[in-house]
Amino acid sequence: MDFIYEDDTLIKYTGNAESVIIPDCVKTIGKSAFHCNETMKSVTIPDGVTKIGAGAFWFCDSLKKVEIPSGVKSIEMTAFGGCIKLNEVRLPDGLQKIGDMAFLECYTLYLINIPASVMEIGEAVFDKCVNILIIVDKGSCGEEYVKANKLNYIYREEFEEL
Repeated sequence: MDFIYEDDTLIKYTGNAESVIIPDCVKTIGKSAFHCNETMKSVTIPDGVTKIGAGAFWFCDSLKKVEIPSGVKSIEMTAFGGCIKLNEVRLPDGLQKIGDMAFLECYTLYLINIPASVMEIGEAVFDKCVNILIIVDKGSCGEEYVKANKLNYIYREEFEEL
């Protein structure tokens, strides 16, 4: 078994697959569950997951693609920090929190959206994401964040017209 659980929390992934599908029984991806996994290129998170814990995918050097389902409400600090090959992420409507440094040092991350449902955005979330474009809604917490941090952004309605 490549997954270690405690109740409905994924504590640790011990496998070496390039494409990982997290089991449906998981509701929380625990702190550092995939920390420093060097082989995983993509991960599919089940619909029932509501929280991605601190450092869950910290320094997963090969991770390029992650599918985050609509049930996720919170992405904790450094959840995807150091994922140097991660290039595009779609955050779900209904997401409420993006923690400090959640996407820190994701050097190749070029496109991400901040849904209007997000009400809390931590510090240095996109630090060292050098070519990032962030899709935001007018009047949202995301708009306030990108303006305050002088990040490249486009409004959702303008992006959809492209």
